[in-house]
Amino acid sequence: MTFKNKRHLFFDLDHTLWDFDKNSAVAFDLIFKEYNFNFSTNDFLKHYIAKNQYYWSLYQVNKISQEELRFKRLNDVFEILNEPVSEVIVNKISDDYIEHLPIVIIYLMEP
Repeated sequence: MTFKNKRHLFFDLDHTLWDFDKNSAVAFDLIFKEYNFNFSTNDFLKHYIAKNQYYWSLYQVNKISQEELRFKRLNDVFEILNEPVSEVIVNKISDDYIEHLPIVIIYLMEP
């Protein structure tokens, strides 16, 4: 196989070169350190993974918007964990997560 005439190479980092699950967990852990929640990141992730997959499946068939996906996947888990969180904070955590996710890999690589 030759790449001589190829101009672009596309590949999906998730679950191949990039341990997305670990990166996601570390991102949430860093974010949750700012709040005084009554649950661990592991407890959160036990519910979040399923909720995230559910809302992604709805998003992929245009049944919800990106904003609904980002809000509901978090808000549902806070409700399951009986952790009262305002809409403002849910949206802030959602924004922080999206911001932290691509840079956490650097954090993981530091000695």
